[in-house]
Amino acid sequence: MSKSSDFKSISILFVNLLLLAFLIGCIKKVEEPPTTTDPSGMIIVPESNGRDILLDGIISDGEWDDAYKVPLENNINLFFKENDGFLYVAVNYNNNLGMGINLYLSPEDTIIYQFHISAQLGERILFPEMPDSLEPEWVFGQTSDWYANEIRWDTRKQRKLMDSLGMPQYEAFLETMFPGDAVEFQFKLSKFNSDSLKMKIDGFGGPEYSKLMEFPEKTERKNLENWTILVVR
Repeated sequence: MSKSSDFKSISILFVNLLLLAFLIGCIKKVEEPPTTTDPSGMIIVPESNGRDILLDGIISDGEWDDAYKVPLENNINLFFKENDGFLYVAVNYNNNLGMGINLYLSPEDTIIYQFHISAQLGERILFPEMPDSLEPEWVFGQTSDWYANEIRWDTRKQRKLMDSLGMPQYEAFLETMFPGDAVEFQFKLSKFNSDSLKMKIDGFGGPEYSKLMEFPEKTERKNLENWTILVVR
């Protein structure tokens, strides 16, 4: 065999090896899930670096730096992370909006946990497409296997501002709120017994308690279509 034939055979072998390596790399990329994905469809919740979270409604320096962050409109941010069997979620609104939150989590398509945060914490269970007339009453104060910070304000000072200065109730509420820029949640993952959770969040506030935020947008609270999926380990 000539030298030119040897060189040609080696060249073909080299090209084939490169092609094989490329295909193997593509297969690995498909099989190995990314650390983050499109937040409108799926979020792979990262493992925390171990920093403790204080559920006080204040995003402290470094407290959520290791979390998956989803920036929304109106200077609102969502944070997600997990640690030692717990899921942590924060809704950061960067000012004293006093925003109430409804967080919906579904470990399977047949049941929906609704968690409510305002001046009180509440929980109830809904079912997809359940008629509004059949929705169960809230059980306020029930925080089995979860907790979050309430919205707090000085009610005596609020009443004084309303009575002595004629300040509208909502303005007096904002004036007397204790410092806070977030709602911070902690859930035991064993409550849901699933490695993925469908999720929706609504935020309400203002004098008419109108909707201030929704994630994902244009979703319904008893229809799981287009909800974000949280993948937990």
